[in-house]
Amino acid sequence: MTSPEDGRARAGGWFFVIPALALMAVLGFGLSRGGNASSIYVADGKTGRLIPEKRKIDLSGTIEEKAAKLVSEFLLGPMEHAHSPILPGELRLGTVMHRAGILHVGIRLSEPARQIGGIAELKRGMELSLASSLPGSGRLILYVDGIQAKEP
Repeated sequence: MTSPEDGRARAGGWFFVIPALALMAVLGFGLSRGGNASSIYVADGKTGRLIPEKRKIDLSGTIEEKAAKLVSEFLLGPMEHAHSPILPGELRLGTVMHRAGILHVGIRLSEPARQIGGIAELKRGMELSLASSLPGSGRLILYVDGIQAKEP
Protein backbone atom coordinates (compact mmCIF):
# COMPACT_ATOMS: atom_id res chain seq x y z
CA MET A 1 0.00 0.00 0.00
CA THR A 2 1.07 3.54 -0.58
CA SER A 3 0.73 6.30 1.89
CA PRO A 4 -0.64 9.77 1.01
CA GLU A 5 2.89 11.13 1.39
CA ASP A 6 4.12 8.96 -1.54
CA GLY A 7 1.45 10.42 -3.86
CA ARG A 8 2.39 13.97 -2.97
CA ALA A 9 6.07 13.25 -3.62
CA ARG A 10 5.28 11.78 -7.04
CA ALA A 11 2.99 14.69 -8.03
CA GLY A 12 5.57 17.25 -6.91
CA GLY A 13 8.14 15.79 -9.34
CA TRP A 14 6.24 17.21 -12.31
CA PHE A 15 6.92 20.71 -11.04
CA PHE A 16 10.59 20.13 -11.87
CA VAL A 17 10.21 18.17 -15.11
CA ILE A 18 8.00 20.68 -16.97
CA PRO A 19 10.24 23.73 -16.33
CA ALA A 20 13.31 21.65 -17.23
CA LEU A 21 11.75 20.70 -20.58
CA ALA A 22 10.80 24.33 -21.23
CA LEU A 23 14.34 25.47 -20.44
CA MET A 24 15.81 22.87 -22.81
CA ALA A 25 13.46 24.02 -25.59
CA VAL A 26 14.46 27.67 -25.12
CA LEU A 27 18.16 26.86 -25.08
CA GLY A 28 17.87 24.54 -28.06
CA PHE A 29 15.76 26.72 -30.31
CA GLY A 30 15.38 30.20 -28.86
CA LEU A 31 19.00 31.28 -28.66
CA SER A 32 20.10 30.00 -32.06
CA ARG A 33 20.06 32.41 -35.01
CA GLY A 34 20.85 29.58 -37.38
CA GLY A 35 17.46 29.66 -39.07
CA ASN A 36 17.39 33.40 -39.63
CA ALA A 37 18.10 34.93 -43.00
CA SER A 38 20.97 37.38 -43.18
CA SER A 39 21.38 40.16 -45.74
CA ILE A 40 24.50 40.15 -47.87
CA TYR A 41 24.88 43.27 -50.01
CA VAL A 42 25.82 42.69 -53.65
CA ALA A 43 25.78 44.82 -56.77
CA ASP A 44 22.64 44.97 -58.89
CA GLY A 45 23.55 43.61 -62.32
CA LYS A 46 21.85 46.50 -64.16
CA THR A 47 22.43 49.57 -62.02
CA GLY A 48 25.48 48.56 -59.97
CA ARG A 49 23.77 49.81 -56.78
CA LEU A 50 24.25 47.78 -53.62
CA ILE A 51 21.19 45.67 -52.86
CA PRO A 52 20.54 43.03 -50.19
CA GLU A 53 20.48 39.35 -51.01
CA LYS A 54 19.04 37.01 -48.36
CA ARG A 55 21.11 34.04 -47.19
CA LYS A 56 20.73 31.50 -44.41
CA ILE A 57 23.88 31.72 -42.33
CA ASP A 58 24.45 30.09 -38.96
CA LEU A 59 25.43 33.08 -36.83
CA SER A 60 26.36 31.24 -33.67
CA GLY A 61 29.55 31.71 -31.69
CA THR A 62 31.57 34.74 -30.68
CA ILE A 63 31.29 38.09 -32.45
CA GLU A 64 34.50 37.25 -34.35
CA GLU A 65 33.14 33.85 -35.46
CA LYS A 66 29.83 35.39 -36.52
CA ALA A 67 31.61 38.15 -38.46
CA ALA A 68 33.94 35.62 -40.11
CA LYS A 69 30.96 33.54 -41.30
CA LEU A 70 29.13 36.60 -42.60
CA VAL A 71 32.17 38.11 -44.35
CA SER A 72 33.10 34.73 -45.88
CA GLU A 73 29.62 34.51 -47.37
CA PHE A 74 29.89 38.13 -48.55
CA LEU A 75 33.20 37.41 -50.29
CA LEU A 76 31.64 34.52 -52.21
CA GLY A 77 29.61 37.06 -54.15
CA PRO A 78 26.02 36.93 -55.35
CA MET A 79 23.92 33.77 -55.64
CA GLU A 80 21.35 35.23 -58.04
CA HIS A 81 22.19 35.59 -61.73
CA ALA A 82 20.69 39.10 -61.92
CA HIS A 83 23.30 40.34 -59.43
CA SER A 84 26.99 40.85 -59.97
CA PRO A 85 29.96 40.78 -57.58
CA ILE A 86 31.09 44.10 -56.15
CA LEU A 87 34.67 43.21 -56.98
CA PRO A 88 35.25 40.39 -59.47
CA GLY A 89 38.08 37.97 -58.88
CA GLU A 90 39.07 35.72 -56.03
CA LEU A 91 38.61 37.24 -52.59
CA ARG A 92 39.64 35.31 -49.47
CA LEU A 93 39.09 36.01 -45.81
CA GLY A 94 42.17 36.56 -43.69
CA THR A 95 41.88 37.40 -40.01
CA VAL A 96 38.91 38.75 -38.07
CA MET A 97 39.43 40.45 -34.73
CA HIS A 98 37.00 42.45 -32.56
CA ARG A 99 38.58 44.84 -30.06
CA ALA A 100 37.15 47.89 -28.26
CA GLY A 101 34.08 48.12 -30.50
CA ILE A 102 36.12 47.91 -33.71
CA LEU A 103 35.94 44.97 -36.10
CA HIS A 104 39.25 44.40 -37.90
CA VAL A 105 38.82 42.28 -41.04
CA GLY A 106 41.62 41.20 -43.31
CA ILE A 107 41.06 39.96 -46.86
CA ARG A 108 43.37 38.76 -49.61
CA LEU A 109 42.79 39.62 -53.26
CA SER A 110 43.81 37.80 -56.40
CA GLU A 111 45.91 39.75 -58.89
CA PRO A 112 42.98 40.54 -61.27
CA ALA A 113 40.85 41.86 -58.39
CA ARG A 114 43.74 43.99 -57.15
CA GLN A 115 44.13 45.64 -60.57
CA ILE A 116 40.44 46.53 -60.89
CA GLY A 117 40.16 48.61 -57.72
CA GLY A 118 36.80 49.27 -56.09
CA ILE A 119 37.92 48.62 -52.51
CA ALA A 120 35.74 51.50 -51.20
CA GLU A 121 32.60 49.92 -52.68
CA LEU A 122 33.63 46.51 -51.36
CA LYS A 123 34.05 47.96 -47.87
CA ARG A 124 30.67 49.72 -48.11
CA GLY A 125 28.95 46.45 -49.03
CA MET A 126 30.69 44.70 -46.16
CA GLU A 127 29.63 47.46 -43.73
CA LEU A 128 26.00 47.24 -44.88
CA SER A 129 26.01 43.45 -44.59
CA LEU A 130 27.47 43.56 -41.08
CA ALA A 131 25.14 46.35 -39.91
CA SER A 132 22.00 44.60 -41.13
CA SER A 133 22.85 41.04 -40.09
CA LEU A 134 25.17 41.52 -37.12
CA PRO A 135 24.16 44.68 -35.22
CA GLY A 136 26.66 45.72 -32.59
CA SER A 137 29.65 44.39 -34.50
CA GLY A 138 31.23 47.85 -34.31
CA ARG A 139 33.07 50.03 -36.76
CA LEU A 140 34.80 48.16 -39.58
CA ILE A 141 38.48 48.56 -40.36
CA LEU A 142 39.36 46.65 -43.52
CA TYR A 143 42.83 45.37 -44.34
CA VAL A 144 43.59 44.35 -47.91
CA ASP A 145 46.63 42.12 -48.30
CA GLY A 146 47.83 43.29 -44.87
CA ILE A 147 47.47 47.03 -45.56
CA GLN A 148 44.68 49.09 -44.03
CA ALA A 149 42.23 50.24 -46.70
CA LYS A 150 41.98 53.99 -47.01
CA GLU A 151 38.79 55.69 -45.88
CA PRO A 152 36.85 57.27 -48.77
